[in-house]
Amino acid sequence: MTEPQWQQEPSPKKKLNLGLIVGIVVGVLGLAGGAVTALVVTLNDGGGSAPAAAAKSGDMLATAEEFVQAYNNALDSSDLAAFPLDDYVCAANHDDVAQPLKDGTAQRDGLRLSVRAVTLYVGGAEGNVTMSVEKQGRAHRELSVEATRTDGRWKLCDSKFDIVKR
Repeated sequence: MTEPQWQQEPSPKKKLNLGLIVGIVVGVLGLAGGAVTALVVTLNDGGGSAPAAAAKSGDMLATAEEFVQAYNNALDSSDLAAFPLDDYVCAANHDDVAQPLKDGTAQRDGLRLSVRAVTLYVGGAEGNVTMSVEKQGRAHRELSVEATRTDGRWKLCDSKFDIVKR
């Protein structure tokens, strides 16, 4: 007698639950889109367009360049009265910026400033300006100064605003 041979029936192939996969993909894309939207709104200072954020950083760059030009002009002319500190520097930092001009240190050391970079922080009301300080015509160091948007205008405001640092 022959023994019966056992044959295993092929198991039915599992169907992919297409609805579940589509739902997961749509959910992930929705979350990613929401995150990007939230980031853009935050970067644009609570709404507004991307060009508005660019304009704010452009304004900060223009202010930094105007400050550097005015400072260098004050060095050339030795006329501190012509240097509009209030336009560019917070009141708390007036002495830090003006003292080297008043006592002649800046002129004696042959200091010159130039803007290297500006960085606009998330939110758009604060940033950082990096300047190069030259001494006697040679690169001396970089100076990094916080910038704050006050009354619609950028001002350089930083407790470490030391242009002459040796």
